[in-house]
Amino acid sequence: MRLIIFFITAISCTLLNAMTVCLRPDNRLTIRSSWSKTDDLLRVCNLGQNGQFNFFASGLVFKKASDEDVLLKEKFRWKFHSCADAVGVMYIYPDPAKPNLNILSGNHGFAGTIVTLPDHGYTEADVGKKLGKNHWIARVDSASEFTVLPAADKKMFPKTAKLRSSGNFKATRIINRRYLLDGKELVPGKIMKGKELVVVEKNGICRFDALANAKFKHENVSGFYAVYDIGYNFFSNGCCRIDSKITFPGEICIRSINPVQ
Repeated sequence: MRLIIFFITAISCTLLNAMTVCLRPDNRLTIRSSWSKTDDLLRVCNLGQNGQFNFFASGLVFKKASDEDVLLKEKFRWKFHSCADAVGVMYIYPDPAKPNLNILSGNHGFAGTIVTLPDHGYTEADVGKKLGKNHWIARVDSASEFTVLPAADKKMFPKTAKLRSSGNFKATRIINRRYLLDGKELVPGKIMKGKELVVVEKNGICRFDALANAKFKHENVSGFYAVYDIGYNFFSNGCCRIDSKITFPGEICIRSINPVQ
């Protein structure tokens, strides 16, 4: 049985007119809307550490400032919020017998180990292969380094090997994303005006076995613990409404839930 969860989050601000937006080549999205007689509101979004759409910062800018200074250079008069994907990685410890997600959100990742071992002999053809009973080669970084998932113990390798944490090995695949201003696609690098901007994103938290079968290439993964359909609705009055639908393709155990990424 598939379980689906819906969330609607609303953030209210002021009632004013059109907004000006720019999707920059670096995937940074800047949104300018009227705030008061002297100021405009600037909201900045980017891509988070797993590649998901992410709120970055917001604040006030002078109304008289040019769109280039505001949308391209982000010249804030007063920045009153900065998050920058501040939520830490929620690590998944893969166990095929226990499909667990401690916290449901978009910042999931696997904890791995980078092994330094000169002339280890592994190549790209070895990516996705098992190493022992419960570990896999996730990446061959160089002729002297490779990455193993999940985190490994030194006793698995020769005494000459040196181990360090890989940090976040992302578990999220971005399936698709669209930026629509009044129903039309944003043109990257172009400053555009409209009344409603919708960012639609679908992403999935990859099952470890599916990621291993895809040789740890996220774009090829089709098996997920959970799939998100998220709509970020930005309005010209400064409001933002976030609609989330979460689908669980199979059985899963969850300890707690965050409404949005």
